[in-house]
Amino acid sequence: MNAKSPKRSNVNKFPISVSEGSATVKVYNTTPKSGAYKSFTVIYWLAGRRERKVFGKLDDALVEADKAVVRLANAQTDALTFDNKDVAVYCEAVETLKPHGIPLHHAVKEFAEARTTLAPHGCTLATVVKEYTGAMSQLADAKLPGVTLQLLVDYYVRRHVTGMASTTVADAVETYAAELDKRASRKEISDEYARVVGVTLRKFAESFNCNLDAITGESLKIWLDNRGGKSATLNGYRGALMTFFKWCQNNKLLPKTWDEHDAIKRRADTGDTDAVIYRPADMKQLLLAAHEQTPALLPFVAIAGFAGLRTVEITRLRWQDFRLPADKPDRRWIIVPSENKTGRRVVPVKANLYAWLRPYIQTSGFLVPREHLQPGKLHALNSKITDALAADAGLKWQRNALRKSYASYRLAETGNSYTTAEETGHAVAVLKRVYREVVTADDASEWFGLMPPEGYAANLIPIPAGRYLV
Repeated sequence: MNAKSPKRSNVNKFPISVSEGSATVKVYNTTPKSGAYKSFTVIYWLAGRRERKVFGKLDDALVEADKAVVRLANAQTDALTFDNKDVAVYCEAVETLKPHGIPLHHAVKEFAEARTTLAPHGCTLATVVKEYTGAMSQLADAKLPGVTLQLLVDYYVRRHVTGMASTTVADAVETYAAELDKRASRKEISDEYARVVGVTLRKFAESFNCNLDAITGESLKIWLDNRGGKSATLNGYRGALMTFFKWCQNNKLLPKTWDEHDAIKRRADTGDTDAVIYRPADMKQLLLAAHEQTPALLPFVAIAGFAGLRTVEITRLRWQDFRLPADKPDRRWIIVPSENKTGRRVVPVKANLYAWLRPYIQTSGFLVPREHLQPGKLHALNSKITDALAADAGLKWQRNALRKSYASYRLAETGNSYTTAEETGHAVAVLKRVYREVVTADDASEWFGLMPPEGYAANLIPIPAGRYLV
């Protein structure tokens, strides 16, 4: 049957009945008494369920009623063509849905919508339901108040790679280390920074044999805690990791929303950075021992103690970086080159430093012979040589003690934190916290008044006068 012109009762009297054959649909005027808006409701029964649709215009309600009554009339006619097999399928479907109180046509509609939604993901409805119920069961067992499945999905998506190739920690570290080496070759960062960060991250990669997005904040905290060492050392590890993860995000190896690294916090100072310094008598013994036993190291000892340069800076120094005119004591300088964005630094050469250096001045070449450096580390002295030198002086070699001694005595001499910080290449806060020991102005006067003994330069071999050196 194909109903084309449904019959309507008087349209001026509600409810309006729209009929075709034995099928009937009614339209009610549901406009509120206040008349604030118009409302017309189409109501009919389908498969034992009451259907209700609301419209703001009567004409729209009547059009929907015509369509509905035609569908009902056609359904009644089509039912007459069911064979025994169709009837059996229909009855089984209705019986299956009966415990749930859902009409067959509603169930079919819901199923079709679910299939349409799942089609792009290649999943069946049964698979999705099984996974969902399993996840909800785990959530219930975990007893996490307020946590929903959607919340967990959002959490995972924010922290894992989506739409990008998954990368292992080791591969990412090697790529990053190679980029640091290139930057160091362009003098954008120091060679030492590139080396230290590379060593730190390779140790990290050895402990994390997994993909980047599998790293958790808790595992990062455990790894850092197991490193041991002083707070400054641990903060150095943390800084290398934070910079590495930022690079991973910028290069689309991790999502921008990945924030597991926020779990590792900067360590507060614990008082483990107290300065260890030498006294003037100790310094004199070191200088004399170097002059007599290890002459090649005397310039290093003198510059570290009387100019406060870092070990890595001294090992990079060439004699061409010195300005040492013999007749102009106030114009003697060390031009400390820099391999990073801070630029070079100018450090004054005091009279006692010049006196100790004078027999050793050369026109060119490295200040520290390469054979005196730690094998494979051009930034550090060979520890066996420095330990032997300190033993010759009756002392123990203390790492960074010469530089810390200079900072302490220089600050006592000038009383000016900013001048001393500028000369040492540190912020004032770092100078006070790490590099300063309490000494008096008299101690400083004795330190910077240390001069070579009589006859020290008796065996001085004259060297050609260079443009800047003498």
